[in-house]
Amino acid sequence: MTTIPRLNDIALLRDLDENQRKFVLEQSRYRRVSRGERLVSQGEIDDRFYSVVRGKFDVLRNGSHLVAEIGAGEPVGEIAFFAGLPRTADVVAARDSDILELDRKGWDAIVNRMPDFGTTVIRSLAQRLAAATATAPVLAPKVPTVIGLCPAAGEPLPLALAHRLRAALGEHGQIRLLRAADLPAGIDSDDDDAASSWLVEQEETSARVLIVTGEGRAGWDRAALRHCDHLILCGELARVANGAVAPSELENHVRPWFRARQCSLVLWREHSSEPIRDTAKWLAGREVHLHHHVALDAPRDFARLARFISGQALGGVFAGGGALGAAHIGAIRALYGAGMRFDFAGGTSVGATIAIAVASGDTPDEILATFESTTVHKRLMGRLTWPRHGLFDPHHTDSVFQQMYADRQLEDLPTNAYTVATNISTGELDVCRRGPIWAAARTSTSLPGAMPPWVTDQGEIVVDGGVLENVPISVMRGLKSGPNVIFTLSPNDVWRIKSRYSDMPGRWKLTRQALTGRKDQTDLPRLMEVLARSITITSDRRFRDTGPGKDLLVELPSKPGVGLLTFKMARAQEAVGYEFTARLIDSLGGPEGLMAWQQGCSA
Repeated sequence: MTTIPRLNDIALLRDLDENQRKFVLEQSRYRRVSRGERLVSQGEIDDRFYSVVRGKFDVLRNGSHLVAEIGAGEPVGEIAFFAGLPRTADVVAARDSDILELDRKGWDAIVNRMPDFGTTVIRSLAQRLAAATATAPVLAPKVPTVIGLCPAAGEPLPLALAHRLRAALGEHGQIRLLRAADLPAGIDSDDDDAASSWLVEQEETSARVLIVTGEGRAGWDRAALRHCDHLILCGELARVANGAVAPSELENHVRPWFRARQCSLVLWREHSSEPIRDTAKWLAGREVHLHHHVALDAPRDFARLARFISGQALGGVFAGGGALGAAHIGAIRALYGAGMRFDFAGGTSVGATIAIAVASGDTPDEILATFESTTVHKRLMGRLTWPRHGLFDPHHTDSVFQQMYADRQLEDLPTNAYTVATNISTGELDVCRRGPIWAAARTSTSLPGAMPPWVTDQGEIVVDGGVLENVPISVMRGLKSGPNVIFTLSPNDVWRIKSRYSDMPGRWKLTRQALTGRKDQTDLPRLMEVLARSITITSDRRFRDTGPGKDLLVELPSKPGVGLLTFKMARAQEAVGYEFTARLIDSLGGPEGLMAWQQGCSA
């Protein structure tokens, strides 16, 4: 028999007088829920909500992922109840618990008699939402409906840019291009109120509007840009003098109206053959969310920009994993063969170098050749040093990276890219999107114990990104909307060896082996293998628990015999990545199925 506690012990009833408490109980159902019993099922429509009197409940997403715990005094299912939405998760009793159950009829009877009763439930809901907001991941940028084009340095933007962007956006839905010259004859562009009223009417007739400003009509510019969800600053890349490029008067006037996440920078050049350089001078002093490079003679550049604006840009996220990373290259080869191209690339450790190559526009053959050249022929991590700060000589590794990337800058890549590292001074993830590419790659691959850590200009210590996020998908999702392909690397499902602990050699045996050049015949774990696996195990597990969501997960296997440091087997590992991904594409229905996934994920 269920024993009801004292009424004033029930949090939901604590602020009520005795008669009010009894009335609430009369409209409710008091019952016991046994441990393991499901109170709420994800996806169901249920016109009830509950208050926990005693006990505890687990909130489980997709049946297993624990997202919250609910204890005594807290409501359950109130969001779906008030909003009329399906349940967003399972709620299962973590131990024997008591609840009060209220249906819609009971709730209406209570609030009709006691209008202030809902305050208790709403306060609890607000507190829970506030706590969730404080720890929530960064949201992807919202897809804009009214986009303003604004000159970034005084000179009018070429109309060809506006028309080509409009044509590209037209592939994603209805869009109108508006200029000051489109104003009706009876409306003066300097009449802010009249121009604003006309703009509102135009917005109602089209799914998306692209507005051109900076053509010498200040009233139109001010009125038009006040209506925009997103500001695109446009500048000619070649217009660079000494130092930063000064903003235009219009840019200075309207820039405070937009948060950084609502502002992009588009740098244009006449021909795709023109080199991309000095982007940093444009970015200096401009707080923008993303920047894009477009050539007026390259439709693919405008198609990519349109995908970003429409929330359909495709991201590629590449995990760390040493020599296993050659499988990334094979996967890219298969996806490129199916017609897929990435609009944004990011990665950790070896995945960072792959992301840089993808954003550079390198072919799979070029990526593989560079991979072999740096890891095998130039022995990127092949020169030992006195192990005070790390096993390997950082000067040799730095030199290899500098030869590999020369003086190229991340912001000058034709496609957006990022690398991640772990700042152990702050305990936070360091996301690099600007600066020397060699330094970004070196920082992201600073395997603790193997390589000395990177030291920033501020004196902070930075190591391999795999320590915190070996699969940096959260970064990509915070930077853009739209679909992503997530590439993970797996050496084996379970790492087991045949040797016994008693086979572990002592220091004299190790010394003899080193002096005579004899190889250890056991399969005992090597230092570097243990280090590499150990630093990523937590972040990899966190990713597995979270899951890919709508994104496409490519869980790349390894060829037997390939370990984290077996760089000489890069081509064999690349072939494994290609074969696995080709089969995955077939399982999705070939190139058409791959495209259908991408479009469905963007919807």
